[in-house]
Amino acid sequence: MEAGLSIDSTYQAYLREGHLMGTRCTGCAEVYFPPRGICPACGSRALEWVELPREGRLAAFTVIHVPPASLAAEGFDRDHPYCVGIVELENGLRASARILGVDVSHPETIAIGLPLALELPPAGEAANSHIVLAFKPVK
Repeated sequence: MEAGLSIDSTYQAYLREGHLMGTRCTGCAEVYFPPRGICPACGSRALEWVELPREGRLAAFTVIHVPPASLAAEGFDRDHPYCVGIVELENGLRASARILGVDVSHPETIAIGLPLALELPPAGEAANSHIVLAFKPVK
C-alpha cells in the first residue's frame, strides 16, 4: 500500500483514473472490496491493490424516496427518488452502489440479475470531489 495516503484517498484516486480497485492480502490471497488496510482473514497488514471487474449483475436493490440531506441537496426527494443496489461483480465480490439508468418510478421493471457496468464520471469532472460508485445497465 502506498505510504502516506489513506486507503480512501488512494481508492478515490484510482476511481478518478477509471479503475475499480480492491485489496488483496499477500499472505493469504483473500481479495476485499471495499479496500481494507488489514486482512480480516489472517490479520496481515501486507495488502496490495488489485483491479476488479467493471461488470456484474444486480443482486438486490431499493428505491429511496426520502434521501439524506446530502442527496436532497442534489435534488433527490419523494418526487425524484434514486436507486441503490448490491452489484455482484464478475469475480463474486459484491459492491454497494447507485444504480443509474433504471426506471425508479416503476421499480417492478428493475430485475434482479440485470447485467450492469461501472459508470464513472468523465475524467476531470470529479477532480476534487468524492466519487460515488455507480453502475448502469449494459446495453
